[in-house]
Amino acid sequence: MPKKVIVYLPKFGLGNMLLVWAKGLVFAKQNNLPFYCFGWNKIHWGAIIRGENHKRFYAGYFKTYGLFRKLHVTISTSLERKILNPDLTHSFQNGATNFIFDELKTNNEMFKVLRPHQSFIKQSLVDMLRPALRDRFDSLEEIEIAVHIRRGDFRLSHLATPLEYFIKVIETIRLTNGSNVAVKVFTDGKLGEMESIMQLENIEIVSTGFDILDILWMSKSKVLVLSPSSSFSYWSAFLSEAKVIIKEDDWQWRIKEDNEPYLEIRWAEQEDKMDPSILRSLNVYQGNFKSTKD
Repeated sequence: MPKKVIVYLPKFGLGNMLLVWAKGLVFAKQNNLPFYCFGWNKIHWGAIIRGENHKRFYAGYFKTYGLFRKLHVTISTSLERKILNPDLTHSFQNGATNFIFDELKTNNEMFKVLRPHQSFIKQSLVDMLRPALRDRFDSLEEIEIAVHIRRGDFRLSHLATPLEYFIKVIETIRLTNGSNVAVKVFTDGKLGEMESIMQLENIEIVSTGFDILDILWMSKSKVLVLSPSSSFSYWSAFLSEAKVIIKEDDWQWRIKEDNEPYLEIRWAEQEDKMDPSILRSLNVYQGNFKSTKD
């Protein structure tokens, strides 16, 4: 069998799994090789035991291979030479070789090697959705302000960002625009955990019921407020052309390069120390929001 690229997805949440998938996909494209990906149907027992709203079970999201194709790839993989997790900058031209991607490599710019391929990755992701989900994606409306609030396993560590941060960001955006702009909140938290933010006007918690569609729906927003340290959030930004707000101390340095209209805004703990031009940049939507006046 000719050399090929195979991704064996590690048991992580969807955002981290997508990082491994995307690197294998890009490597296959660069080297003009067949591409296979296995492992979307892993069961995440931790999410089930913790009683999380999102169980991290992604079977049924994407088109799959037939049994014969799976067996053929598996057998050939066991018999041929393998190179594990190659660098995307390398090109391999000779030999019957399987290139295996099965490892998540983290650093301060996890999307750096993927940035030049953003359009290809986004289209590939949409194309591999099952038809019913693809139709659902096409019907998703544009969002004015999307806010992602990660809870889930973040509750067990220091990573859960206080709601006060998200409330302050929302209030500042609304003040800058002079209107009570509609906000959609995406969260894996429980309703009781969102009580203080739901006291704001013109705000609602939404979900499609499918994690991949929630990421893609958030990417359709004009302003996107990320949840720090969440690769789920990062993916929505990577796929978007939004004004993206990232907490100042978030460990990711940059997701995409600024362009028109995409812009990453680092939100300072003390807003009075922020460059005024950063806040003024949110005025670009004045007159474009379907807003409700205070």
